[in-house]
Amino acid sequence: MQAADLQGKDAVLSIYQGDKKLAEQKIKYTSNNYTGVLNFLLNADKAGVQRYQATLTFTNGEQIKNNNSMPFVVDVIDKREKILLLVGAPHPDVAALKQTIEANQSYEVEVQLAEHFNASLKPYSLLILHNVNQNNIAAKKIALEISANKTSVWQFSKNDFWAFSSLRFGNSISRYNDAEPIVNSGFSLFNISNDLKNYMKEFPAVSCALTSYKVSNGAVALVNQQIGQVQTENPILVFADNGGQKSALFCAEGLWRWKLRDYADHENNTLFEELIQKTVQYLSVKADKSFFKVFTKKIINENEPLEFDAEVFNPSYELINEPEVSMIIMDEAKKQFTYTFSKTSTAYHLSPGNFPPGDYAYSAQVKINNQLFSQKGEFTVKPLLAEFTSTTADHALLYNISKKTGGQLFYPRQLNDLQKKLLDNENIKTLVHEQKQVNDFINLKILFFLLLVFLSVEWFVRKYNGLN
Repeated sequence: MQAADLQGKDAVLSIYQGDKKLAEQKIKYTSNNYTGVLNFLLNADKAGVQRYQATLTFTNGEQIKNNNSMPFVVDVIDKREKILLLVGAPHPDVAALKQTIEANQSYEVEVQLAEHFNASLKPYSLLILHNVNQNNIAAKKIALEISANKTSVWQFSKNDFWAFSSLRFGNSISRYNDAEPIVNSGFSLFNISNDLKNYMKEFPAVSCALTSYKVSNGAVALVNQQIGQVQTENPILVFADNGGQKSALFCAEGLWRWKLRDYADHENNTLFEELIQKTVQYLSVKADKSFFKVFTKKIINENEPLEFDAEVFNPSYELINEPEVSMIIMDEAKKQFTYTFSKTSTAYHLSPGNFPPGDYAYSAQVKINNQLFSQKGEFTVKPLLAEFTSTTADHALLYNISKKTGGQLFYPRQLNDLQKKLLDNENIKTLVHEQKQVNDFINLKILFFLLLVFLSVEWFVRKYNGLN
């Protein structure tokens, strides 16, 4: 916010939703050219586009009050995903994982002992198995649930990979050995920062099975083992994607030490959180396999044209654009506008133009092989209040406009110069325009018939009185 010539005075900035005041902050103008940034943290009670109003109290001596209130909108997205953490027994890794994942408010972690779990995995975006061996009494049911719901899995185990089929031991395990972590430079499933890549070798060694590892084609490791000075291709953290079902395996023991080392060196857990949260994000995001998709912005300005893009897929999930795609847009007054998408090379596009400020709903439809598919959504058009936002004349802009249009900029002290300029301008002259128009009297029907009536009356009177 900005204020001019109000030094020493006070005001209050309040945030409203409808008639309800949500928050307020007091302001003291410390200079005549005050500029300040105020931060508000509002509760997101419901998803969707929410409308708010920022209102500033009037101050004595304030000349322009139209800009003391400003509406704004916020798109609240409800994407808090549930993650189930099943454990075979209590372990320091469990607390480290739960705390780190829930540091991102988009995730909610539920921890249970595996042997007590007796529910469906359908509500969960990701299943984490920590030291849950296949001889656990719940392992068979869990495996069936994973298969039925195509649930993404992150398994933690150094010797029993029953939930991760892309890695097997080449030989029997004779003993375990400490291995230091190193980043696989060929990993490309998601990006990690250079800080994490460089620091990975500083994490403490973890306990791994000392044997040969057989990694299936398509599986790729983010972190490999380094034993002494030898960098191996044996994984510590490895990922796989089997027909759209993602999985990961941390085939070592000692993850919790990485969290402690990161804090000891940096007094925060930023790098450890990046590793865990990016792994969780990759595993929990599911690909959209719907046959009809519509894309648009949820919030646009009133001077911004509305744009829609659509994609249609056949049963083989190949892009097609033979069917017609139609759309109905409805405003707040329930008035409907019907459109048909234009076809591009492999998709569809619609540009219905500009819309006045307000809330709108849309419904798009397409028929594929006699089956009707539809997509619905909403968008909001924000009003532009630029003239209220900046109430100070921009002299540089005015000068540029006058220069480009062949004009000239005058300041208040130059009014005499302006008068002289106008009087001396040869292009400014008094012009008189004259236009003549001739109409036949017979075309003036009312006057013609009126005159005809008078003449007829006169003729009758003269005849009646015997006058010539």
